[in-house]
Amino acid sequence: MARSPVDDFLAELSTQRRMSPHTAKAYARDLRRLLDLAGGLGAGEAWLLTTTAADFFAALGFSRVPRDAAPPAVRATEQFARLCPESAVLMRLRLAMLAPPRITR
Repeated sequence: MARSPVDDFLAELSTQRRMSPHTAKAYARDLRRLLDLAGGLGAGEAWLLTTTAADFFAALGFSRVPRDAAPPAVRATEQFARLCPESAVLMRLRLAMLAPPRITR
């Protein structure tokens, strides 16, 4: 059976970067939780730039977007304007509009 891009990225974190497989899986889980929380709080989209993990983010539901299609708020960030190279892939995820999460203590 073929591995997914998420599996490949998690394997890279574990082997090449010497990160615990549990830590790598926790990154993916925490990112999904963050995106769920953002959607639940009313954010309509999540945007990112990546030079190395486009397949990983695509497996999480992000889509590649041409850089010239970035909204003004994204273009105004330091990452977009100066820090990330032109070769960085711009990606967007449309977040589900869910009821705000219940926070329990």
